[in-house]
Formats: sequence, structure tokens, C-alpha cells
Amino acid sequence: MENKRFILDRLLGAVQLTRAGKDIVSMDLSPDEEHVVIQYANGVAEFANVAGDSGAAMIRDVMQKIH
Repeated sequence: MENKRFILDRLLGAVQLTRAGKDIVSMDLSPDEEHVVIQYANGVAEFANVAGDSGAAMIRDVMQKIH
């Protein structure tokens, strides 16, 4: 089984190195592992639905929400 929390932690570090992700302060997986909360420095939060996703699908869903 894939460790979504570990994958998300590594994704955060990579995304923060990009222009699109430089203002992201955190990405947290909900306890039920159905949503990722993407928190920006300005207080805005984006929610990515990752219910039933594989690790790769979770990455795609999160990346689609980053603006």
C-alpha cells in the first residue's frame, strides 16, 4: 500500500521550489485520506479530492488545484 502522507510531504518540497508553489505553506491529507488541503501564505486554502486515488493520481489531482 502506498503511503500518501509520505508522498504528499515529498510533493510539497518539490512544488515549493516552483513559481506556482512558492507561496504554498502546507499540504495536509485529511484523516480519512479523501482530501488534501493546500494552504497558501495569504490564507487561501484549496481542496483537492483524492478519495480512492493511487499515489500518482493524488499527485495529479493536487497539481490541478495549484494556481
